[in-house]
Amino acid sequence: MNYRGSRSVGVTIAPVAGVLAFADIAPRPSAITIGEVTINRALAEAEVFGRPLHLTRTEYRILEHLFANRGVTISKAEFMALLYDGPNQPAPKIIDVLICKIRRKITKALGPVVYIETIWGRGYVVRTPRDDFDEQRFRRNAGWLAPPR
Repeated sequence: MNYRGSRSVGVTIAPVAGVLAFADIAPRPSAITIGEVTINRALAEAEVFGRPLHLTRTEYRILEHLFANRGVTISKAEFMALLYDGPNQPAPKIIDVLICKIRRKITKALGPVVYIETIWGRGYVVRTPRDDFDEQRFRRNAGWLAPPR
């Protein structure tokens, strides 16, 4: 039978072919580390300096997606498609709220180091913290270390 003439089969096969074309055949790493933050995909947990970073399931999924796509700007629409389906979706503003909560938790555990950057009008991106970051100066200014004598 010739399936090319059948419209319903073509509609069904097209999405499958698209998924297979972009499927990641290589195994994904079980852990992703950027700076001092590590995402353990096998356990669905995040850590800072080896200590657990207590995230909700939704916060973890956002952070994992950002870490897996380091350096790539992820739009709110992409996050909404990743997290929610169906007609009862929250407003896209929820992504801003969740990113804010993730940033707050990382800052509480690590200090004010920028991991998640906002690209205005486009979305969010994760980058490795600046290489010229002086950890001793940061900790001293934050009050974590005594000033040098």
